[in-house]
Amino acid sequence: MAELSRQSCNRFPEERLFRIPFNFYDFLRRPSFSPSLHQIYALSVLTDYALADWLSLFGFSFDDAAIFQASRRRYRTAELDARLYDSSVEVSWFEEAGTPVLGTTLTPLSRWLRGRSKRSLHSLSNKIGVSFRYFKIGAHDAYAFPDLLPASIVRVDVRAPSTGAPTQDRTSPILAIESQSGIICGRIRRLSGDRIVLCSRQLAYEPAEFRLGTEARIAMHRMPELSPETRRVVLVCPPRCEFFLERCPRGVSLPEVSVPGGQRISVHLNSAAKSRWNLSVVSIGEVEVKKSANRDGSAKYEILEVLQGAEALSTELSLVPASTLAMAPLVRPDDRAVLEQIALHPESLPLCGHPGPFSHFGWFEEVRHWAQENLSRCGQRLTGRFRQLTAGASFSLVRFETEGDAVWWKAVGDRNVREYAVTAALASAAPQFMPEILACRPEWHAWLSREAAGMALSGSEDVRKWQAAAYQLAQLQIALLPHTKSLLSAGAQDVRVPFLRSQIDHFFEVLEHLMGKQTKAHPAPLTSHEIYSMQQSLPGFLDRWEHLGIPDALDHLDLNPENVLATDDRCVFLDWAETAVGPPFLTLQYFLEHLGQAFPRPCEAHQAVTTAYMDPWKALVPEREREAAIPLLPAITVYACTTAAIAGRDLEFLEQPKVAASVRSMGRRLRHELKAIGQSAAAD
Repeated sequence: MAELSRQSCNRFPEERLFRIPFNFYDFLRRPSFSPSLHQIYALSVLTDYALADWLSLFGFSFDDAAIFQASRRRYRTAELDARLYDSSVEVSWFEEAGTPVLGTTLTPLSRWLRGRSKRSLHSLSNKIGVSFRYFKIGAHDAYAFPDLLPASIVRVDVRAPSTGAPTQDRTSPILAIESQSGIICGRIRRLSGDRIVLCSRQLAYEPAEFRLGTEARIAMHRMPELSPETRRVVLVCPPRCEFFLERCPRGVSLPEVSVPGGQRISVHLNSAAKSRWNLSVVSIGEVEVKKSANRDGSAKYEILEVLQGAEALSTELSLVPASTLAMAPLVRPDDRAVLEQIALHPESLPLCGHPGPFSHFGWFEEVRHWAQENLSRCGQRLTGRFRQLTAGASFSLVRFETEGDAVWWKAVGDRNVREYAVTAALASAAPQFMPEILACRPEWHAWLSREAAGMALSGSEDVRKWQAAAYQLAQLQIALLPHTKSLLSAGAQDVRVPFLRSQIDHFFEVLEHLMGKQTKAHPAPLTSHEIYSMQQSLPGFLDRWEHLGIPDALDHLDLNPENVLATDDRCVFLDWAETAVGPPFLTLQYFLEHLGQAFPRPCEAHQAVTTAYMDPWKALVPEREREAAIPLLPAITVYACTTAAIAGRDLEFLEQPKVAASVRSMGRRLRHELKAIGQSAAAD
């Protein structure tokens, strides 16, 4: 040890941190002593033993560092160290559990294999490849959202080519781009040559342009599914007041279901209950777990009501009556607390959000009975098959199959209650553009509608379909010009110029406040001077729009391609939660944003779709006014959408990280669009 001390002085003469003290041996006798990383590095260099071995000697492991790296909150997307440093570590491996029985339709893998043997990683090294890299999505990676959620971990296939711009492959649209500013995940659009544009699916985030090879490279060509999320499911048979619990070696527990990222929770849970336990269920919603009950703070619970299948119980499950719940050998105390909550108040279940008409068992049978009553008047009958897409205390979306056309039942909660009245008003005033409504239930804020024919526009690469949708959108807006007041009374948001003008001071106060809350350096927050300049110029552009005399009309502020069903001769527009009344061309601009992501040559498609949209307006708006409106559209759309989103929201809501980031992003986009208008005017 004394020799090591002398060598450290010679090897690191200018670096005192790397020196081994002469009394180092005495320090080692103390149980609480731990050398510094610099000293461990010096010991590795001087003894020619691996740094990982020295770290292991003092109770540290590079593998532990990788775990910390994966759990750490990040603002920027970062690559994770996925290497294994200790190749001697043993892992569970598989051995055959018995002779496979071939020919059966479905056999659990556990009947063929069991993981009871132990193998060292070194013995498996020829089976471990380096085909993948792993990235953790940063909280501020706006281009990744909402395809990839913040803090999710994604796997990258490095075997795919990393040079050259990809083609427009709709099956693998999400890429990881490495540039000087770091790693960014998102969708791209190919430009001419080697230039690409990274596009955000959010309307108001400015695209980023790169030159492949010099400014950026593609880390991979295919992004796998989002990281799955585990849900503990509370399977309940209300008529018998029984819970379905999963058997385990130490007792029973609530079964867990892994839900792939990006999927609808209810769809996957209902499907898993059928495939795993042959249970027909309906989702009730997520449980609002008390903090004192949920000890780890991360477990999420979903209540599923069992409709059929309880008679032929799966061998994996055990039935526990609510009356004997206190004696059940539950291995997780937090499971017991949740079950007791549910058993105590079955008529008012502890779901997230405010109590609603669907926070009790039996609501689905009420809905099904009500739907059948109304369908009987049309001579139709339900077949019994259904598909549930969402679930909550006050909202749900279910597709019912009938002997004829399928029907949709939709109920909206407090946040989107205006959609109920607006949808009814639109269906009454313009039925040719809406699904046929068969019945309404005011106390549920729900309606039953016939499934509209056609294919979602998102599945079409034919620009003529988009042109037809734009043309019929304009026809819908013009047809509803006499109904704007009634739409506002029904709950449509007001984004007319007088309202937008009244919100300018509030908007920029919020924007400056949230810019001051930004913690990351890139993109740089807008300065007070930049915000003040925007605040001074925006009223002039609103005045210019007002002077054009274009009548206010219906706006759909979420007109993405999924919300348009197209046939050869008709388009139907869905999901009117973001209905507004204001400058009519706002909806066109929103539509064009999605068009730009769908076609490799967006400029040509933009022109064709814009021309088709403007054609019905020729009789109402002179050509000069139409042409003058087009340059103003991007800026006014960004401002109107943001103003509508933050209107009536308190500071606590606006300071939520995702909300604040979105508002800041819209502020930057607004500045970009206002500058573009100014530069265009200067050029003219």
